[in-house]
Amino acid sequence: MPVDKQGRQDKASICLKIVVIGGSMAGLATAYALKRAGHDVRVIEKSDGKSKSLGHLQSPPNMTKILYRWGLQPLLDRAAHKCLAMVFRKGKSPSMSTSVLIDPFLKAATEDQYLKDVFFELATDEGVDISPSTSVTSLVTDPDTASVTLDNGETLSADFVVVADGYDSAFRALVTGVDDEDNKIPERRHGAATFILPLSLVSQDEDLRRVMDPSNWLIWIGAGFVLHCSFTNEGKDLATTITYNHDGEVRPEDEIWTDHPIEYYALDRFKFEPRVQKLLSLTKRATGRLSSPENAQKN
Repeated sequence: MPVDKQGRQDKASICLKIVVIGGSMAGLATAYALKRAGHDVRVIEKSDGKSKSLGHLQSPPNMTKILYRWGLQPLLDRAAHKCLAMVFRKGKSPSMSTSVLIDPFLKAATEDQYLKDVFFELATDEGVDISPSTSVTSLVTDPDTASVTLDNGETLSADFVVVADGYDSAFRALVTGVDDEDNKIPERRHGAATFILPLSLVSQDEDLRRVMDPSNWLIWIGAGFVLHCSFTNEGKDLATTITYNHDGEVRPEDEIWTDHPIEYYALDRFKFEPRVQKLLSLTKRATGRLSSPENAQKN
């Protein structure tokens, strides 16, 4: 929907009934934008919405532009750290792959829970109906409507459904249209973990201190993992997020972001270059989530 310089937005000519599956930041932001455009929106979230994170969230340039357009610049200016370049490094090698200059107003390392709370408040203030601790048991679509059944027995009808409950959603096939097993990419278990370390602690190691430039967004890419590092708290802390192929067991309760000792995530540190190994060795606890295609099918 178009937005003018004063932040006013045109309303849709037809009000649609929309169900958003997933009440994390993607789902809440989508619900807010749709409700703001004049649609009837309900969000279904399987967690209680109260989980807290020890980590931070990186906001790339396009995401930052949208948040600014929504009037969130003062909040980001207060809570986020600004980066000027993305520095890509090889996951197994100490060498640098490339450095990419980015729009200087990019904000990075905003507190994960802080931004989620902002989205929740935006959505609820706009009038979005949010149902926590509720799961979707089935989703049926046809060319004209969709029907969503919840674990409490309630059935919702909608003009369309937004599936925003993650890359491992049980409803992914409905969105992608891929039904043939032969055409599917082999599914794997995945892990994600985020944590914060004081820069004063990280800088005690000379090898780490050499690459710790507060104006850079550091990214290591290796076999089966991506690791992001950026600064927060006025450059006093280092926020790190890693996503990786998980080879261990995944229980249903691991699907919810939870605080654990770093050993819980079964990271093979020898897959990483020495500086990343050192960074992980300094970490005691992290907020993370493990997922598997088996659990996705059960949901």
